[in-house]
Amino acid sequence: MASLTRYSKGYKIRYRVYYPDGADRVVFTYRTDRPEAVRLKGQAESLESITRQNALTPETAIPFVHHRLLTEADLQRWRPRRAGPLRYDAKALDEAYRRECQVRCTSAETIVENRRRAGKLLAEFGNLARLTEADVRAWQQVRAAEVARKTVNLELDVLRQQVDLCQRFGWCEANAARAVRHLPWKVSRLPQALSFVQVQVVLTRAREAVAEAPPSSLVGQLYRLVVAGIYFGLRRGELQHLVWGDTNGRQVFVQGKTLPDGRSWVPKDREARVIAYPGIEPPIALVFGEEPKGGYVFSPAEDRQRPFYADYFTEVIRLVLKPLSPALTLHSLRHAFATWRLEMGESMARVQRLMGHADANTLMRYAHIEPDPLADLLPLLENPPGLPPSLPLISSSTSPPGNSNSSDNLDN
Repeated sequence: MASLTRYSKGYKIRYRVYYPDGADRVVFTYRTDRPEAVRLKGQAESLESITRQNALTPETAIPFVHHRLLTEADLQRWRPRRAGPLRYDAKALDEAYRRECQVRCTSAETIVENRRRAGKLLAEFGNLARLTEADVRAWQQVRAAEVARKTVNLELDVLRQQVDLCQRFGWCEANAARAVRHLPWKVSRLPQALSFVQVQVVLTRAREAVAEAPPSSLVGQLYRLVVAGIYFGLRRGELQHLVWGDTNGRQVFVQGKTLPDGRSWVPKDREARVIAYPGIEPPIALVFGEEPKGGYVFSPAEDRQRPFYADYFTEVIRLVLKPLSPALTLHSLRHAFATWRLEMGESMARVQRLMGHADANTLMRYAHIEPDPLADLLPLLENPPGLPPSLPLISSSTSPPGNSNSSDNLDN
């Protein structure tokens, strides 16, 4: 990344130029005027990005030569006049790509696989120097119907490298393969919300699991975890870092805090929020109902000074969710919370604030229409085994630092 530093006579810009053969060179240039130096630093960052992506062309090089960021020697290394045969030669291209793999790839298996892909692409396209953007897009669509999208993207990377070599040899002016973007292969799967029956089953199974597990294990705290997820709508990181001081008996505070090891933790939305609504006392009592002891709510240690590993939350919740549906995840509890609050008649603005969403459109993705309304979930709450039948609320006189006891905080 280009950098700008002050020196005795003005400003120094440091940047790096990358070459098609894998080499690079650190360059320094100087300016006395700060605004000009800042603009030049931006140009240098663009040059770094373009050369790193092996996408420098005679047209894109013009402004960099004008600002003296590229020299004639650099251009010669990028556009050698006699880097290979004068005419397209598939054998020369294949040999050049083999050498390129030896430089760029660190795994022997990757080299073999990339060379196999390169040979297949050479056989399919023929003269890669004549390749057009339309040809690449048509190939991409056909391949996407035959193999996984990730495989198509890996083959496109090999094709780009091959056409880069054609450019270096002077067989073509532009790389048509680099004008085509990768296919989105990580398909976004939005979690489902739990139905009323599923919430009932999950709570029942969580209570049963708690009765058979050690209290110090996360399975032994599973009922609390399910209640916190469904009735507070907390994300995994928020559940992991939930502490006993995050409530005053009527509200749950999601706020940044300093962890025992000194690191700072902040919620995903990077700002504190308060989860409060009529009737929240039962779930608060079940999660925070014991005497305040400090530390984390979900902790494997007696002093509760360290949380469980984050992925462990995802694994444990599968004990009660997987038998219902493979599509249900820990995040599904949060979806159930949003759907439940909206079905109870809460306003969009209020639920958005409870969820910590910056955009109301995000909330709409969480609002599932369920055949069985979730508006009466509170009667499903029962005391988990091992807890007294009547759990006292945390005293409303205690409140986390920086927060007021009033539920009016929600609208501030």
